[in-house]
Amino acid sequence: HQVLDPAVRPVHIAGAVPLVGRAFPARMTKTDRFVDIDGLLQMVDEIPPQSVVVMVADGGIGAASWGGLLSAAAQARGALGAIVDGSVRDAEQISRLGFPVFARSFNMRDVRRRGELSEYDCDVMFGDVRITPGDYIMADANGVIVIPLDRIEVVLNTAEEWRRDEAATESALREGQSASAVYKTFGRI
Repeated sequence: HQVLDPAVRPVHIAGAVPLVGRAFPARMTKTDRFVDIDGLLQMVDEIPPQSVVVMVADGGIGAASWGGLLSAAAQARGALGAIVDGSVRDAEQISRLGFPVFARSFNMRDVRRRGELSEYDCDVMFGDVRITPGDYIMADANGVIVIPLDRIEVVLNTAEEWRRDEAATESALREGQSASAVYKTFGRI
C-alpha cells in the first residue's frame, strides 16, 4: 500500500537514475488570488541535504507546482530529487540538470493566482499514501515507493532477500533451465 500512483513518472525517462532519500514533504493549495511565492522560496531554502522534496498540490490547482528553477535551487541545497503530485514545467531544463523529478503531468501555467504553498515539513497524503517527514522515498523508471521510517529495517532485509532470489532466478534462466523448474525452485519469474 506504499506504492504511488503509476501515473507518477520520471520527467526524464531516458537515463532515469534511481532516487533514494528521506522525504521533505510540502503542500500547495488552490487559490484564485495573487500570492507572492515567498513561502515557496522559504521552503526551498530550508530543504535538508540528502532529501527528496515531495510536493503535493491539493485540489487540482491547474498549474505547475514545480519547475526548472526550483529544481536548480533544490539541487544546490543538496536535495536528491523531487516527487510531485501534480504538474511540472521546464522538463528540458530539469533534464539538463540531471536532477531526478517525478510527476503526474506537464503544465506550462505558472502557479501564481492558482496555488500557494500552505505548509512544509509536514505529513501529506499523496493519493492514498501517507508521507511523513523522514520517510524513505525510492523511485526509478518503474515508479515510486514510500517506506515509512519505522519499517525501513524490515523492508531492507526483505529487499535483500528478494534481490538474491532474483539474481539466482535470472542466472538459472540464462543457463537454460526451464522457466517451470526455476519457478518451482525460487517461486518467482
